[in-house]
Order: sequence, then C-alpha cells, then structure tokens
Amino acid sequence: MKKINRYLIVLSTFIMISSNNYAQNFQLLATDAQGDPTTPSTKDAKNLYFAVDIANDSLWFKIETYDTIQGDWGLSIAIDTNEIPTDGATWPGPTNSSMKYERKITLLNNSFFPPTFGSIKDASGNIISFNVNLTLIDAFTIQINVKLSDIDSDALMNVIAGTGGFDDNIYDDIPDNTYINTGTLTVNEQKEIRIITYHYPNPSKSIFTINYKLPVNQNNGEIIITTLNGEILSKTKIESNAGEQLIDISGLPSGVYLYSINSSKLNGRANKLILTK
Repeated sequence: MKKINRYLIVLSTFIMISSNNYAQNFQLLATDAQGDPTTPSTKDAKNLYFAVDIANDSLWFKIETYDTIQGDWGLSIAIDTNEIPTDGATWPGPTNSSMKYERKITLLNNSFFPPTFGSIKDASGNIISFNVNLTLIDAFTIQINVKLSDIDSDALMNVIAGTGGFDDNIYDDIPDNTYINTGTLTVNEQKEIRIITYHYPNPSKSIFTINYKLPVNQNNGEIIITTLNGEILSKTKIESNAGEQLIDISGLPSGVYLYSINSSKLNGRANKLILTK
C-alpha cells in the first residue's frame, strides 16, 4: 500500500513531452565517471549539456546516462543563479551536502504510472513552476526545457546535476561534488538579456516597492515612472546590480501608470502600476 501511494504523486500533475529539437548546439558542461553511483538502482550519469535561447526565454539541459532510462528514477539540476556557490540552501541529497542553489529542477519517473513528474523549486522547496518540458531523445538521453525567467535573468549560472531514485534523493552527481559554470555569453547574446523586476503592492495607495535584478556586470541605472502616453513623471537612480527600491507615488492622482528600469546598457520592459487612494 505504501508503494502505491508513493506512485500516486505522479498522477496529480505531469510535464509536457516535447517533440521539438533545439537548433542551437549544446555546450558540454561536465562528464561523470562510469560505475560510480552509490546505489545499484540509480542511473549512472554520464554527461551534462547546456543551451540557451534568451530571445525566446528558453533554457535547455541535456543529460546522458550509461544505463538505459527505464523503471523508477529521479533526476535533479541544482542551479546557483548568482554564481556564488557558498550561499543559498544546501543540496537535499545524501551527497553534496555543501552544495548551494537558488533553483532546483526535479524529474521523477516510474514504470507503472507515467508520465514523468517535473517541477522547479526555490531554495526553500517552494514550487516555482510545473512548466518543465521533457524530451526522451533515446534510451540514454533526457532533454529538459524550462523558461529562463523561471530560473534567472541571464544565462550565467553555476550548475550541478544528478541522477537518483524515486525518493527524490541524488546519488550520482555530474560532476562529482563541484559546480560548473555555464560560461560567458557572446556580445550579441548579452544585448538580449532582460532586466527582471517584481513590484508590490499593486494596486498601491502611496508607496510601492520594486525588487530588481540587472544583468551581470551592470551595477547602475534608473527607475522611470511614466503615464500610459509615455510622459515621464519621475526618475529614481539605482546603484547596485540587484536590490529593493521604495518609490513614493503619493503625489500622483489615482490611475494606471507604467514603470521601467533602464541600466547603463539595457532598457527594461514597461510594467503596469495601479494607484488607488
């Protein structure tokens, strides 16, 4: 009975099985030695690949295994988005107890109740999204696609992946006990990196807060508030790559406004702000 209840988790939701192939070549991030899982039932991890399509908000990972992908298995990708492996929460498996991450992609599969269950979680274990697309390339290869904006504002991140059992623990890491960086983007790709913002409360009565994150190596800019017709009402300077800024709009009449954040190299997307008094 316990085993059946465990499998029923997969029936509550599922991920999309995608038949689309990604046109861009994958970048090999890490290779794992054959024959090193700590439990016989764990799939033996082999290679981890990475690709990104910033213009279409897509992030891709591909994992190859030495064993065929059958039966019960788990797979996770821990991602340190600010590229500081010493912060964040710990990796929740029997290995890599010192690993840190801000986002974690998890897949769980079993042979009795398909399809595969997938989710994106934050460092506290909260669900960010179930929007995880899976393609089984062949009996040894899994390809995963998620929204880049569900993970980070750019494509520079530290990554470690692992295969495990249906218990959601990780027993075989790619690579062993260390992060690898996805590398430096080309100049053309950097121009397309988006500024990520979140604001609250909305509607607001007088003061609202903007949480923001600029692309890597961009540490200053300004918050611009305009009317719907584009008339500039205020500008507020920011002098850090990421942070929180309080904006006083008590002097404006009730209505709908727009705000955007422009860095020294990039103009952010406009967002609606509702003021009620």
